[in-house]
Amino acid sequence: MKKRIFFVLFLLLGSLASEAQSRIIAGEYFWGTMDPGSGNGTAFTATDGTFSDVIESLVATGQTIPNMTSPIRFNVRVKDISNNWGPTFKKVIFLTTNLPTTNEVKVSQGEYFFGSSDPGQGNGTQLVVFDGNWNEAIESATALNATWSLSSGLHLFNIRAKDGNNLWGPLFKKTISVQSPSANPRLCKIQTGEFFFGVTDPGQGSGTTLLVLDGNWSDAVETALNSNVTWSLSNGMTLFNVRVKDESNNWGPVFKKTLSVQSPPTFRLVKVTAGEFYFGTFDPGQGTGTTILAFDGEYNDALEQAFSQGYAWNFSGASTLFNIRFKDESNQWGPVYKKTVFRDELPTARGLNITFAEYYFGVFDPGAGTGNVIVAFDGNFDSAMEILLRNHLTWENQSGSTLFNIRVKDETNKWGPVFKRTIFFNGANPAVNLITQGETISRCPTFPVTLSYAGPLGFNVTWENGATGNEVTFVPDASGYFTVMANLGNEYLYDSIYVNVYALPPANITPAGDILVCASSNVMLTANSGTNYSYVWYYNDAVIPGETMINYLPTQVGAYKVRVTDNTTTCQQTSSPTTFYLTSPIFPTGTVTTACNPNGVLLTGPVGSGNTYQWKKNGAAISGATSGTYLATTAGNYQVTVTNGQCVSTSSTTTVTTTGSTVVSTITPSGTQSICEGGSVVLTASTGSGYTYQWNKDGVAIAGATSGTYTATTSGAYTVTVTATGCSLTSSATTVVLGTPVTPSVSISANNTTVCSGTAVLFTATPTNGGTTPTYQWKKNGVDIAGATTATYTLSTPVNGDVISVVMVSNNSCQSTNISNSNSITLVVNPSVTPTVSITSSGNTICAGASVQFTSSIINGGTTPTYQWKKNGVNISGATSATYSNSALVNGDVITLQMISNATCASASTVLSNAITMIVSTAVTPSVSIVADATTVCANTAVNFTATPTNGGTTPTYQWKKNGVNITGATSSTYTLTSPTNNDAIAVVMTSNASCTSTTVANSNTVTITVTSGLTPSVSIAADATSICSGTTVNFTSTPTNGGTTPTYQWKKNGVNIAGATSATYALTSPMNGDIISLVMTSNAGCTSTPTATSNSVTLAVTSLVTPTVAITASGTTVCSGTSVQFTSSITNGGSSPLYQWKKNGVNISGATASTYTSNALVTGDVITLQLTSNAICPSSTVVASNAVTMTVTATVTPTVSIAADASTVCANTAVNFTANPTNGGTTPTYQWKKNGVNITGATSSTYTLSTPANGDVITVVMTSNATCASTTTATSNSVALVVTANVTYYADADGDGYGNPQSTLSACTQTAGYVTSNTDCNDNSAQVNPGAAEVCNNGIDDNCNAQIDENCIVLGCTNATACNFNPDANTDDGSCVLPVAEICNGLDDNCNNQVDEGLTFVDYYVDQDQDGYGTTLFGNFCQAPVGSYATLSGDCNDANNTIAPNLSETCNTIDDNCNGLIDEGVTVASVVSTLVSTKLYPTCSGTNLFSANMNLGYNSPVTVGDGNDLWFKLIPTYNTLRAGLSAATGDNQLELYSAEGNCLTLITTEHEVGVSNQTLFTDDLIPGNTYYVVCRNMSGAMNTSAKICFNHFDGSTCDHYYSNNTGIYTNVCTAFKAVYKGNASNYVFNVNSASIGGVNQNITPWSYTTPTSSSIITRLGTLVPVNMGASPITYGLTVGVTYVLADAAGNLNYFMANGTSPCTLTLNPETTIALRSTDRCPTLKSVTSSIAPDRSVCGALRYEWEFTQVLPSAQQAVTVLGGLNSNVLFLNNVPGMGNGKTYNVRVRPLHSSGAIGEWGTTQCLKTASSGMIQEDNDQPNTHWISKESKMSIYPNPSADGILNLVWNQEIEGLQDLRLFDVTGKLIIQRQINVSGSQVQIELPALSNGVYMIQVNDTRLPWVIAR
Repeated sequence: MKKRIFFVLFLLLGSLASEAQSRIIAGEYFWGTMDPGSGNGTAFTATDGTFSDVIESLVATGQTIPNMTSPIRFNVRVKDISNNWGPTFKKVIFLTTNLPTTNEVKVSQGEYFFGSSDPGQGNGTQLVVFDGNWNEAIESATALNATWSLSSGLHLFNIRAKDGNNLWGPLFKKTISVQSPSANPRLCKIQTGEFFFGVTDPGQGSGTTLLVLDGNWSDAVETALNSNVTWSLSNGMTLFNVRVKDESNNWGPVFKKTLSVQSPPTFRLVKVTAGEFYFGTFDPGQGTGTTILAFDGEYNDALEQAFSQGYAWNFSGASTLFNIRFKDESNQWGPVYKKTVFRDELPTARGLNITFAEYYFGVFDPGAGTGNVIVAFDGNFDSAMEILLRNHLTWENQSGSTLFNIRVKDETNKWGPVFKRTIFFNGANPAVNLITQGETISRCPTFPVTLSYAGPLGFNVTWENGATGNEVTFVPDASGYFTVMANLGNEYLYDSIYVNVYALPPANITPAGDILVCASSNVMLTANSGTNYSYVWYYNDAVIPGETMINYLPTQVGAYKVRVTDNTTTCQQTSSPTTFYLTSPIFPTGTVTTACNPNGVLLTGPVGSGNTYQWKKNGAAISGATSGTYLATTAGNYQVTVTNGQCVSTSSTTTVTTTGSTVVSTITPSGTQSICEGGSVVLTASTGSGYTYQWNKDGVAIAGATSGTYTATTSGAYTVTVTATGCSLTSSATTVVLGTPVTPSVSISANNTTVCSGTAVLFTATPTNGGTTPTYQWKKNGVDIAGATTATYTLSTPVNGDVISVVMVSNNSCQSTNISNSNSITLVVNPSVTPTVSITSSGNTICAGASVQFTSSIINGGTTPTYQWKKNGVNISGATSATYSNSALVNGDVITLQMISNATCASASTVLSNAITMIVSTAVTPSVSIVADATTVCANTAVNFTATPTNGGTTPTYQWKKNGVNITGATSSTYTLTSPTNNDAIAVVMTSNASCTSTTVANSNTVTITVTSGLTPSVSIAADATSICSGTTVNFTSTPTNGGTTPTYQWKKNGVNIAGATSATYALTSPMNGDIISLVMTSNAGCTSTPTATSNSVTLAVTSLVTPTVAITASGTTVCSGTSVQFTSSITNGGSSPLYQWKKNGVNISGATASTYTSNALVTGDVITLQLTSNAICPSSTVVASNAVTMTVTATVTPTVSIAADASTVCANTAVNFTANPTNGGTTPTYQWKKNGVNITGATSSTYTLSTPANGDVITVVMTSNATCASTTTATSNSVALVVTANVTYYADADGDGYGNPQSTLSACTQTAGYVTSNTDCNDNSAQVNPGAAEVCNNGIDDNCNAQIDENCIVLGCTNATACNFNPDANTDDGSCVLPVAEICNGLDDNCNNQVDEGLTFVDYYVDQDQDGYGTTLFGNFCQAPVGSYATLSGDCNDANNTIAPNLSETCNTIDDNCNGLIDEGVTVASVVSTLVSTKLYPTCSGTNLFSANMNLGYNSPVTVGDGNDLWFKLIPTYNTLRAGLSAATGDNQLELYSAEGNCLTLITTEHEVGVSNQTLFTDDLIPGNTYYVVCRNMSGAMNTSAKICFNHFDGSTCDHYYSNNTGIYTNVCTAFKAVYKGNASNYVFNVNSASIGGVNQNITPWSYTTPTSSSIITRLGTLVPVNMGASPITYGLTVGVTYVLADAAGNLNYFMANGTSPCTLTLNPETTIALRSTDRCPTLKSVTSSIAPDRSVCGALRYEWEFTQVLPSAQQAVTVLGGLNSNVLFLNNVPGMGNGKTYNVRVRPLHSSGAIGEWGTTQCLKTASSGMIQEDNDQPNTHWISKESKMSIYPNPSADGILNLVWNQEIEGLQDLRLFDVTGKLIIQRQINVSGSQVQIELPALSNGVYMIQVNDTRLPWVIAR
């Protein structure tokens, strides 16, 4: 049951966490997703495995968190004492300037109380300290010496604490077992346990024994499995029962749990794709919570994220419910996980030291240690799942849910409890709320509870008590969870509700019973005390007026009772009567027959403290009859004499006879026994011949109540005494409870009362006394909201000032009224604003070092906007004001400004300005360098010099110099020195004409010429070594002098040429001692005296190699732990100063660098070696290793010894045998036994027998060990204390029912089988007869040994013979009758014919996850639609995408959109063969735009509409217009225009006139540069070969080249109208017959317009309609006629008219608005000498009218100004009153020559420059252009509300140009939109229906608005 499972998990986690601390020796962390490898992270000092501690460690050690983008992943792992690294724990954290700090809850007060009755907050017993742990709380209570006056048995211990804000926390509970009232109670010590299945209890001790039980269900199941118990259970639900017995042999209560038995399934892990959280108990719905960026299922992560985002936790009180859930890859949401969190402080916890972990699935536990191993586990389920995924375990995919189980083992090898979680797969229904009443319901005892099923329809519903159906009513016997199960096939859903049964207030009177009083007695009566109790006292069942105190002093004899009411719970209870009497009462009175009582008549005297009794028969005392009762078995007159102190009283006489007949006495209530004030219930007694009645209440006769029925109106226990033929019998009690009327009320709250426009507000109603199913009606501004009838209401589009309230109708019983009105909540709704920012600069083309000032201008920045200037996208430190200056800019620097607006309801708080790119020229320094073609020459050789300038400009000038003197005429960039002399120095001076130079003159380098007349070659050689070791190569190099450019070489060894050694270097690989090397060089230098030269000689000395070695020995290789061992080395050829490095297990030992090494810390298996580094001359190897010495180390052991006795509790004179168990005792340990601390002579073996033990004897033993390496030689054992007991009397229990025969005894010190301590059995031959048995009706036996036979027999059931559940054996109707009704679809047998939902229509439903109306797999056959996403149609081929379904059209996208098994069927680019065409200006048709339309040469394309061929033409337009004219074509043909994108062809428009030879296709929607295809398609008929097709475009104004193919709605008079081509028409006549506005005829005079030629089938509406538009649409009625020209035989031309027969209409909409152009609007500053203009020109406008309204520095009246004729430009100095430094609202409208006036355009802002300065910047704001690779799409298209989404196929950043055109090409809207990502949404609500063109930068797409 989900609620109990979470509570147990938290307790178990807490208890397990407290067992031990982690033994961690190292830890490390790293950031991000790249793991550096174990041991390579950043080390930290210590960690216990929790993230918080690690972060604390980082802060404490001053570690720097990397400069990375938040959020970032933090990773941590630790290493244990076995040098094993654990797993990596991950956490997503958000980086802030200062790490957040948390505090534990500051507990200011704590208290506790016992039992289920809560005295109220602050009224419990105070605790000094409290940290939420049960043991510590009990310790604290013990430390306070609190007196726990508790009776033996089980009690509920309750505890709670109050924090620093004076808020009490929740109540924690624990059941404890108390043996006897004590100040020091203890927890139960469980001695044994047992379990059984099902609802039949086999009896205490008769279940299946458990070895160990700690009260946890899972542990109990584990124990049962470990005991090899066979669970022979069938699949399905069963009840698992468990109970335990303590050391006092007392059995506890039975704990129950419903188990689901099934085969262990296999499954896969859920892949989490999204996560969300919310607070409180109200679920906002899946997908509407607060999104979590990263989620691993761990609560603290989610909390950290909520904190880092600044989430406002606006819940009241100290704590609330935190809820979290996630969604898997199949788009299914999982269940909601809940946790109570604290608002002000967060608790802390520490980690577990887990050494091993495992998991398994389902309810079958394989046993501890036999599950699936987990490498490491931190107690979190999701972490465990992550590890399983990393191990690549395969979880087979199955539908439904199962139980995931996990447990861990600590370092002491102890297994913890099993933690469980239900997991779902493949869209199984997550945990749902199945019970209408919620999670908790409270009732007083005996009050019935009614629960209703609220889950999905079609499921079979079973309640915990076995009831089925959608509703259950029961009377709970105690608090606890009540569960419902709903199943449909193999799918099971569970939910439970906690039924809280209030404890009745104790109602006892002190003193109690029957009190004998004398005339002078004065006795005070006292009721139980309690918090918030009230009292009513009764005398003889009548209320005593005014007596409402806890005490009452009786003044007369009679029966007194008190009714105690707990005003906290409204539960009440009436006490038993305390009766004062002067004459002893006796019961029964009068004459009683034994025929009514076969075993005799039980006479009862008064019950009271201090009473003594003497019974009398016929006036004589009965011997031994001195108790309060007497069983009269013979006829006679009986009395009782009662003595109490000085008071003595004898009762009246009761006569017992032996005659009479059997009487039946039962009560049947007419209805519920829980009534309200003023209500009643009729009680009916059983009937019989001669019956008379007396009704009693609480045991007291009710005066006058002597009929067969009685109407009860007050609380009490009612009985009826039936008398017939002298025999009386009193019925069992029927309890009537009177309730107090309550007043229903309701309050509402909102998740926010101040919101921005468009933000939904959630309202929640909180009822008080609303009953089980209150109804609601929400109101807005006092008016009912249709359909808003649940406990919550979401207002999607609030309006400022909306007032919300709710009216609740309660269905509570006992209520003063059923209707209550809530409080009202008034909403404040702020409109959304859009912040913008733009910047300007003082100049963007500068020289290096020049200062530039940047200025910002903002809109909707709020009161205190913040600024951050950026250079090249990087924040400029300190640049946070509205302006920014910089004198250190470089070329290409880009300056932008980021503004953060604090305006209320800003659409985006952070916006970015336009960008300004700087052009910076740096100062340059001219320089020049010269080179010569030779610097060393022979005498009389010319030398050429060349100058190379740098920054010399376009035409630098030169002056060559020789030896510092100008050379006359040497002024070019080259110079030739014809007769150089030795040491001539040549240079040049360059004069630069470059701009921005630091100087104009530059001096070159100087080139000195060397002139030689005769050179002598020479060469020397050198070796890299002359003294070497054998086998070493020697390298020789030569140094030539005057060798020329390419001298040649010959090396010699010992005077002989070395073959092949002819380069400048030589390597001798195998030198011999005494080898002599020399070199002969031949020079190729000019001017040499001789060509050859011989070098010096080099003689070599070669030495032979030596081999170093090293060996080591140890002082010992087998030692005890801690013994020092010395290792010694022996070396050869180590040189004069060898180096040593000792190693252990191959690792260098720090500091061990001497020739010897000593250690006392070796362990077994350690291997010691020595590495020697020799410095001997010519060693064969410098580093050598020694032999290895392996150590055997015996660990030090501690001897211990324990002893055990064969019995510690024995009878007197019984010998006890003791056995010693040594550990590390060696081969022959010795022993000395002790009794009471004194050596026992001769007791020196490993066993000892104590022949005559005495009570309290204490036995120990001392062992002396001879084990090797023992830490000590002696060890003392544990002590065994003996208990020697005396004999006890036991009674024979022959029938084994636990009750003994008082006549058969046995005296022994221990209990013998067949004997018990109880002696109360009245029949020891029958196990069914004992005091604990229930009375069996009509068997004539006293089953319960109470001296009565068959008392109180009632058979309850349904007594209505027409009911479905009629019980013929019932004699008392229990109100359970179920009458048949008509069958409905609910999974129940409504008409009681043993059939369910018969006669109803069942339909197949298929799973439809994408809700497109088509499903996939069959979900089931139902009589009504199941809850969830299901459809009655199948055939969906992709149920995760609602754009793919059998009823959809195929789209060219490589997807089978219509599920017909074909992909992109239809025409694609690859499927056609086309001819590339171009267009010419209309009407030219020749050359490259005129083509043959002979479709006989075409082919059949994949889509064949007609039966002929298709001819395709490809067009890449340079204009947006196209006219494709087909002429002289026979047959029936069609023109089609397609756009191409990738391989897809999308049809744009079609032109088809049946049987017409000349057809024309028009469009103005082309995007220049895109690719289009035009197809001529032969639909039918023969196609001729002479047909032609011509491709044209149009140019000119917007009034000239936008055309439409159809009649209908036109935007303005610039649009054209097309007539249908008819044969060889000469021209066309357009007859305008009528005009109407809004359906009202305008009574115009009809007129006609005739086109000039037959080719003018297009007429412009401006020509057709002589009047431009006004403010309203005008609808024209017209017909189109055709004039034909025919030639007669003589060649004469005859004209005749064919009038149009089909009238048509066209509607001209009003002129659309115009606005100020963008360059004229704010924040641009305009000078009064500047001009402004509309953002577009209106066709046909004669002039424009302007309106200026000054708003700053002061508001003024509007000024209207007319612009000039035929001009759209207006100069501001023509506006009256226009001045500098002012701000205006400006708008403009067109005036037409017809007198019509257009609408005013959008009002725009205009600022004039400050006085004295003129500043005008007409540059367009910088736009971030989208790359040509980017593709844009739009949706929805068409749009029903003017909302448009732009979507790109890649990420876009920055401002984008958005333009919206109507179908005439008029610019309707122009704005810049800020895009960040791949999608943006804009709203254009003011647009009317029609076709528009959306353009973003250079991409244009058509868009339709159809409202």
